[in-house]
Amino acid sequence: SLGRGECRARYREAILEHFAGAIGTMEGEDAERAQKNPLRLLDSKVPALQDLVSSAPSILDFLEPECAERFSALQEELVRANVRFEVNPRIVRGLDYYTETVFEVLRGELGAQSAIGGGGRYDGLIKAIGGPDLPSVGWGMGIERLVLVLQDLGLWPGATGIDLFVVAQSDSARGATRDLARDLRAKGFEVVCDLEGSSLKSQMRQADKAGAKAVAVLGDDELAGGFASLKNLATGTSENVPLDQLALALAKL
Repeated sequence: SLGRGECRARYREAILEHFAGAIGTMEGEDAERAQKNPLRLLDSKVPALQDLVSSAPSILDFLEPECAERFSALQEELVRANVRFEVNPRIVRGLDYYTETVFEVLRGELGAQSAIGGGGRYDGLIKAIGGPDLPSVGWGMGIERLVLVLQDLGLWPGATGIDLFVVAQSDSARGATRDLARDLRAKGFEVVCDLEGSSLKSQMRQADKAGAKAVAVLGDDELAGGFASLKNLATGTSENVPLDQLALALAKL
């Protein structure tokens, strides 16, 4: 997390103070660049600066409470999704409009060119260029590197269609729908679920529009009973299926 305005301003001053001696020895464009965006010093490959880079203060120590809480919540979601991650306060994105979360996706087997992609959140960018005040997240990706990774993992070519759309019938079931979707994906199924808190009716429309073969509905009753209501969208028939047998029932469809 890079924090927001106040976090960043305090951290910027701390970095300038930490690198003051080194900046004083720079000339021309290097000195001007360091003063304009001192966070870029953390990404420096200059051998003489490496000790200063290693001992530099961490942005995580400057986060305001709200930013720190959101960063903690993000990590909890990643853990729940079983996404391996490492908190790296030395990630420096090259553009100044990022707010809070920045990330990189790496594949160590690629060697020196290990970054598959990266990006982050930029809540003020669209408004700054004349648009609405709309929080956003974006990323860039190296297509050739991604293809190499997919081939290496035996995942090329890609998907062949959506097998199941998991529907949350209540707000309390939304976490369970994401968990179920991940579990079934791990078993080889193409599974989608709503991420926007949409109504039941809207989710059913999404499933139909996506061309899903079936829908699994999870609500409070289903969670309490340990089952899902599985509907075959081709025939319109439904049945209650225990969650531990859902993969088998889906395979039969």
